[in-house]
Amino acid sequence: MPWETCLYTPKVLAAAIVGHNRALFGYDKVKESAPETWDEVAVPTSVSLAIIARASGAALADIVRLNPQLRRGRTPPGEQGYVVRVPSGAKADFQRKLADIQTDWDGYDAYVMAHGERFEDVATTFGVSLSQLRKLNDVSREGELEGGTVLVVPRIAEEQKAKNRAKAKAKLLGSGIDQKDGEALIVPVPDKDAQVDGKQRVFYRVVSGDTVASVAKALGVKPAELVTWNALDDGGKLHPKMVLQAWVAPDFDGEAHHVSLLDEDQLVVVTRGSDEHLDLAEQRTGRVRSEYIAKGKEKLADIAKKHGMSSHDLARINQISYDAVLEPGQKIVVYDVADPKRSARAEEQWKKTPRARRGKPTAPPRTASEGGGPVTRPAQVE
Repeated sequence: MPWETCLYTPKVLAAAIVGHNRALFGYDKVKESAPETWDEVAVPTSVSLAIIARASGAALADIVRLNPQLRRGRTPPGEQGYVVRVPSGAKADFQRKLADIQTDWDGYDAYVMAHGERFEDVATTFGVSLSQLRKLNDVSREGELEGGTVLVVPRIAEEQKAKNRAKAKAKLLGSGIDQKDGEALIVPVPDKDAQVDGKQRVFYRVVSGDTVASVAKALGVKPAELVTWNALDDGGKLHPKMVLQAWVAPDFDGEAHHVSLLDEDQLVVVTRGSDEHLDLAEQRTGRVRSEYIAKGKEKLADIAKKHGMSSHDLARINQISYDAVLEPGQKIVVYDVADPKRSARAEEQWKKTPRARRGKPTAPPRTASEGGGPVTRPAQVE
């Protein structure tokens, strides 16, 4: 039993026992309040409790008290004819008054969030700000939302919705580290050439609140499979913006299952930790990976200074000690700035690079999409 249930269940049972044995517990002199009465009315679509209060001529607090099941300040989206309670005597004129203020609540639709769809994507799709969408749905924590959640959204033309949806997808694909508009999203996987017989590979981007179990359920796969395919740690948590690969049935339709999948044509899939992956990642920062060959005994700190790097960064990249001394002919990987304007990291390293080396930025490596594989070229030995 969940911990919170363990806390309140005994209280409910205790209240019931006292209620049936009031004399024993000293409550036999308490006068019973008259049972509360109300009228029930149906509303045609998702309507805020404030509008219901106006139509019934009651205070908002009374409507909230009579309808404790409505925790988000309005009736559920997508449920026409939802029955709500209003104070006794308000039913007779309710529908007429509701029609009089129709412009205040009309113009909204119900929208089912897809798995993998961000709250901000929904806001973009329907042309509202995040704060407006939060207020409309009484959402305080976006992590509480998940695929299948029904939201209230403004009603807009299908043509405009399609344009806005394209913008939302562009924002999703364009949110990689140091990524510029129009560039493909780099997706590192354990093995880019992996296949599963009789299945198609799809890519899913994690959003706040996702778990391995929830994503696996949405894709119709086993959690253990999702862990294996993506080399995840057992029991590890997913983080927003992670991209997961999965092999699903050949006829799997993401839209029909309310799952937002990434378009593989707009991705660059690479094997995690490969030269191609590392080259592409550094290219996005405006730097290029090069091979440095020591011509004599050289301190790692001195080599780092030549390239505008710190000895600790260079040590981490090459998995050696920051105070190491290279032997003649020993090779290490260094990062040179190719485009100082590409990112803050490149600009900072460029400023620390000796002026004698600044005039010759290294050309960025070719990528698979540009017709060549990753390139690692020797750095100049000074």
